[in-house]
Amino acid sequence: MGAAQGIGKAVAELLGVCGHELVLADVEVDRLAVVASDLRTKGAEVRDHHLDLADTDSIATFFEEVGAVTGLVSTAAVMHSADPLTVDPAQFEKVLKLNLIGNYALAQAAARSMISHDSAGSIVVVTSAAARRPHPNIGVYAASKAAVTQALRVLGLATQPYGIRINTVAPTATRTEMLTNEASYGAGVVPAYVNDPDDIANAIAFLLSPASRAINLREVPLDGGTLLGL
Repeated sequence: MGAAQGIGKAVAELLGVCGHELVLADVEVDRLAVVASDLRTKGAEVRDHHLDLADTDSIATFFEEVGAVTGLVSTAAVMHSADPLTVDPAQFEKVLKLNLIGNYALAQAAARSMISHDSAGSIVVVTSAAARRPHPNIGVYAASKAAVTQALRVLGLATQPYGIRINTVAPTATRTEMLTNEASYGAGVVPAYVNDPDDIANAIAFLLSPASRAINLREVPLDGGTLLGL
């Protein structure tokens, strides 16, 4: 989920090169179609679907159409920047609906699909280093990322007996449209370390692979050491 741009696009490109059969999803279907078409020209087996994490019916329909899966990646999120003294509950609710509830519902639906098809698998969701260290004006975003991290750990406890692993990756700032848009990223926030999308994609590909079978319920920081192990 989130394959139309940024980290999600980088993940799709890497997995496509590695020979995985891909089902790409995003709410931005036109941009997604371009990504899918480009991957097909490179020989990847790709399907692309509309999916809106703010719509739980959309999530249910997606898995009905897709069928069995063995892996799920979600990079989808909405950034939010506001003065913490003036931010209102409606803004909180909008961000939490996608970043927390939407991503949890997606992981939950993927896990149910894997269980119903008697399939082990790996689920990876992109969170954020902002959940660990406060930054000016992005409290709503940081709270949503911290919340989904813990919610997914609890979900992972339930899926572990079925051979389904759930992990998150928590990058610092990454060179995507979100970073270049100061209005959304947060004025006054100066990243201490900036990832390339491929850095995140490489970590996700590892967590999806059998090579990471001993890693479960973990948050993997991708911060270049700037958080000093926090």
